[in-house]
Amino acid sequence: MHCEIAIFDFDGTIAETGPGILNSARYALEQMGRPDPGEDVLRRFVGPPLFDSFQVLCGLSACEAEEAIRLYRERYSTIGLFESELYPGIPELLRELKTAGAWVAVASGKPEAFLRRIIRHFGLTDCFDGVAGPAPGSHSADKRAQVLSVLPQGADLRRAWMVGDRCFDVDAGRALGMHTVAVGYGYGSREEFEASGAERIVDTVEELRSVLL
Repeated sequence: MHCEIAIFDFDGTIAETGPGILNSARYALEQMGRPDPGEDVLRRFVGPPLFDSFQVLCGLSACEAEEAIRLYRERYSTIGLFESELYPGIPELLRELKTAGAWVAVASGKPEAFLRRIIRHFGLTDCFDGVAGPAPGSHSADKRAQVLSVLPQGADLRRAWMVGDRCFDVDAGRALGMHTVAVGYGYGSREEFEASGAERIVDTVEELRSVLL
């Protein structure tokens, strides 16, 4: 097999979680009396830290962004979590990797408590050797800490792949000396992947399978 370790992003890579994220961001803005910025802007919420997105994309101050995150999570924790679905072929790929002896984990920008609830909801708990989200209160887009926390002891990163749909995933993998594969079925663009230096770019789960297995 080509990889001994596969570290996956979650949103836009394992699951189509966009509806829950977009609807919860829209809810937060509505509660604050802010206009709906439109679908194109809201889609850009998938991937970066919410703190940055509310400021950069919606013009909120730092204090307003903190309140928007509180309101976002108010809805996301009860409704938005489950406005998602797995990409076809992903459960089979994860189980094939496990059967082949790979270490499989998730390093996400989503809070770990939410992440574990969604994974359990989809019946994928047994597919992962590690699950990590950002530290509580962190607003950093750098995912290296999450990746490092789910790697097995003594990992040979030359045999590891970072899989994701945004530049943040590629950046983290490259910084750690991992192979990187960007998935085009998520929320990133080919231009974004090429600019970040992704080693491989795939458009389907089947193509991803051919890279990892």
